[in-house]
Amino acid sequence: MATKIKSKSNLRLFDGRKAVDLWGDDPTGWNITSGDGTPTPDADYYKLIPTLYRAVQLRAYSVSTMPFEILKGKSVYDSSADWQNKVGFLPNPTIILQLVESALVMAGKAYLFKEKSAAGTKILRYHLPHSVTPIIGKTTGEIEYFKRPVDGVDKHFKPEDYIYFWPADPYVEVGPAINYPAKAAANACGVLLNMDIFTDGFLERGAIKAMILNVKGMPIEADRIKLREWWKRVVGGVRNAFGAQIINADEVTPVIVGEGMKELENVTIGQEKREDISIAIGIPMSILFANAANYATSQQDELNYLTKTIIPECEFIASVLN
Repeated sequence: MATKIKSKSNLRLFDGRKAVDLWGDDPTGWNITSGDGTPTPDADYYKLIPTLYRAVQLRAYSVSTMPFEILKGKSVYDSSADWQNKVGFLPNPTIILQLVESALVMAGKAYLFKEKSAAGTKILRYHLPHSVTPIIGKTTGEIEYFKRPVDGVDKHFKPEDYIYFWPADPYVEVGPAINYPAKAAANACGVLLNMDIFTDGFLERGAIKAMILNVKGMPIEADRIKLREWWKRVVGGVRNAFGAQIINADEVTPVIVGEGMKELENVTIGQEKREDISIAIGIPMSILFANAANYATSQQDELNYLTKTIIPECEFIASVLN
């Protein structure tokens, strides 16, 4: 909850972009820590965190390039080595496998819709994982139907209309996983994103630290507005970073409350969080960062990556398709 304290002096918080009266009616000078404050929107880490983006790409590429065969009895009917799409509904298995694997890493579930014709399944079409909702009977534990919005209206589909990929989750009895690699990496991604936002904002506002302006003898609102406009001219961002100004230190006392870039020079938290993402996604750091080990170690890491991450994932996907 936001708390306000009465004070004879006028305090203004300035972060380099905006100045607000800490004791006025504007609540933007406070961080809401509980109650009904507007929540911060979840960041789209896949788009904004390079380490996560690259890790998901590597998983998807690795799965989609694993060789496979389709058998008819004991004979090879079709294979990835010379794909002919003899089944008719899978013209580009590489793209489908990339999408399925990316969805499994990022959402813990993946869906392929069986688009049908009179002759049977015409094509397997990838559907966004969060656009499909399974409706599961509370007493039976069986899928009753799938729900997906079509042109703004919820449409119901039979269970056999979808191929659904639900990895095992010890906290889920029936249904898609609620714990998955990207979720395990979310905290690390949040730290990296906040560091990027801080650095970008700090430099954009002319490398000025956040501060409080302690103003004496200014009870009139009009005077406070004049001070705010004056302070904007003093520190107006990068374009005004080198402008010369005269400040009456007896009347306006800046109190530094934030940190700058120097305080982050020797901090290893960025590297640690990137390593956390690597561990959560299941990719050795020598593969993800390409500079973490010598040649022999890199070879062993690649073998471990295939045998402990990619091959089990491929076997899971193949079992569902079969």
